[in-house]
Amino acid sequence: MSLSGRRVGVVGAGVEAYLARWGLTGAREIAATSRATLYRVDGGRVLKVFTGEGLAHEGAHGTQALIHWAGRGAVRLIRHDAGAQLLEHLPGPQLDALPDDAATPVIVDVVRALHAAPGPAPPGMPDLRAHLANLFSAPDFAQAKAVTENLIATTRPEDLRVLHGDLHHENIMRGADGVWRAIDPKGLVGDRHYDVANVFCNPTEALAQDPARAARLADAFAAGLGMDRARVLRFAYVHACASACWFRENGYGTERDVLTIAMLERIAGL
Repeated sequence: MSLSGRRVGVVGAGVEAYLARWGLTGAREIAATSRATLYRVDGGRVLKVFTGEGLAHEGAHGTQALIHWAGRGAVRLIRHDAGAQLLEHLPGPQLDALPDDAATPVIVDVVRALHAAPGPAPPGMPDLRAHLANLFSAPDFAQAKAVTENLIATTRPEDLRVLHGDLHHENIMRGADGVWRAIDPKGLVGDRHYDVANVFCNPTEALAQDPARAARLADAFAAGLGMDRARVLRFAYVHACASACWFRENGYGTERDVLTIAMLERIAGL
């Protein structure tokens, strides 16, 4: 979800309480999805008001993650309650505006910053098994389930981190200071290798199906983040399978995912 964009509407009645309670002025709606509505407000800030769907998929645990990171690698959270976040405004662009080879080092820098956050994970954050529940409950994808079980079972304690959970090119934006930051985290705890998995499936269909590009990404994450290249590729395969489950559950086609899955399965040696 972009924190910049054209004005798509005016302030709705449901946000008036936040404007009054938090002393916000100059509000104008800049983006709306099924999960949240975003308002630009005075003072270089953005008010993000969650829908019920957004609270279920992102709200509470995403807020916990932003608090944990405290602006290191992620958009800065200024204020929050159970239904909304007040965030710094990132003017952009999104990372998908850069050529792919230029975007990859940015992703490395963002992930390094997120995973360097000190202190224990916030209590009550979901783990990777919960995050991938739709994959485990699917009637197919037996191999992906087995690979996931193995990856979870072999995760080293030193590789556990607070994860973004949905890191890809549209969820990384450039700030006014020129620093790139992650937005819209899911918020979970798990093996750090999983946090780069969604990059393999983005930003375009052609890139997601390119084995040479997948190999370059794995090399970059291994070299830049000290990750195990084989685990990176296996988590990318698992995420692509989970993505296919999500799309199928929501009535979308999975043709793109099927081709990406086959490619990742092959280069991961499965």
